[in-house]
Formats: sequence, structure tokens, C-alpha cells
Amino acid sequence: MVTVLGLTVRQGIGLVSHFQALERDGGLPFGERLVLLGVGERFGSIVTTAITVMLVALPFAVLGDIAGLEIVWPIAVVILGGAVASALNTLFVIPALYLRFGAGSGFDHLGLETKEVQ
Repeated sequence: MVTVLGLTVRQGIGLVSHFQALERDGGLPFGERLVLLGVGERFGSIVTTAITVMLVALPFAVLGDIAGLEIVWPIAVVILGGAVASALNTLFVIPALYLRFGAGSGFDHLGLETKEVQ
């Protein structure tokens, strides 16, 4: 579960820093267009990561009734659910929170230089 949480945090930080880079280097103003473009550009890597994690855990979830694997089955189910939740969180919740709370802060929490929104 800690690994899935770490994956979510890593993807969220990467997405927010991509939003900031688009704003800083791409010259896009803060807003819905910036967030949609950023999510669109990072969509492939987010989905690919989730699919890879699910493909690793899927055999253990499917074959959980085989002797010796019954203890791994609950872990595999948690990992599968966590990968789906992580992808959905990164694709929908993080952008919505960024749109709500990201404007006008002027202070960069990720260590990147950003322009102040007026």
C-alpha cells in the first residue's frame, strides 16, 4: 500500500511540475486550457504506469487459490485497486485541485521558478 501511495505522490508531483513548466516555459496563462494540455501530455505515462503495475499484480490476483499464493491474493487485490485509484486521482483530482488552489500563490512549493499570476 505504501508503494501505491508513493506512486500517487510521484505522479502528482510530476503533473503539477509539468503544469508549472507549461506556464513558465510555454507561456500559457493559468487556467483550464493549461491544465487540460498538461494532463493530455502526461496521460500516456500515467496510464502506462498504472497498466504496468496492474499487469504485475494480475497473475497473483487471478491465481490466488493455488496453494502457496493464498497469502498474496489480498495484497494483489489491494495493488490492483490502488493502481486504478492512483491513475484516477492523478488524472482527475490533482488537476481539479490545481485549478482551485494553484492560481496566484506566487510561491513555488516544488522548487521551480514561476511567474506570479495577476
